[in-house]
Amino acid sequence: MKKIYLTTNLIFAILLFSVLAGCYHDSDYYYHEANNYTGSNDDNKNKIDKAVLDYIVYKPGSYWIYYLDSLSTDTIMVDSLVSDSIPFNINRRTFYEERIRVYYHSTYYGFSFYDLASGRNEFVERIRNLSDSTFVSDYIFMNPPEDNTLLYFDWKDVYEVDGEDYYDVYKVTSPGNSVFYNSDTLLDEEVTMYHYFARDIGLIKRTNVDLDEKWILIEYDVYK
Repeated sequence: MKKIYLTTNLIFAILLFSVLAGCYHDSDYYYHEANNYTGSNDDNKNKIDKAVLDYIVYKPGSYWIYYLDSLSTDTIMVDSLVSDSIPFNINRRTFYEERIRVYYHSTYYGFSFYDLASGRNEFVERIRNLSDSTFVSDYIFMNPPEDNTLLYFDWKDVYEVDGEDYYDVYKVTSPGNSVFYNSDTLLDEEVTMYHYFARDIGLIKRTNVDLDEKWILIEYDVYK
């Protein structure tokens, strides 16, 4: 039987290689951080979480009609959808952040707004431009959905709204911005909002807890 003798220098070299091979390099760390919403991405693109696509993103022509009270309804329509990706660099490496903007208008409020979702930003932000230089926004969803200090999620397999059963519903509790929903005030007052989203349908109910206001979905037609 052959005997194999290893010199001290060779043993040290093998041990050093093993330690270095097992290290979690900075480049690995930054790559993980840049993709922490989608896991491994061979194309280096920060993709938007599937839940956002299922619950928030709809094509032009989609609309929702909400009952507010015996005298008022609100029709929300999708005017356009813009999808792109923007480059950014981390640790001398280039990544691409997927971004989607869905533009709507409201017949009740008489203004337009849009939802902004991106692969890097964990929040889906609803934005209303007050002028060319000022805007107001609310956070209505997360990417991916999970509880944090700003938004709280409650999952419902079945949720009834106005006698209609909806399935796979997220209830999102968030601090709403009073300016966003009230054209007559510029006071940035925080109000508690409940948003109920159903998969592949969108917003089925919204409640302003402080003012006891409710928007109840009564009709819709959506395109994915």
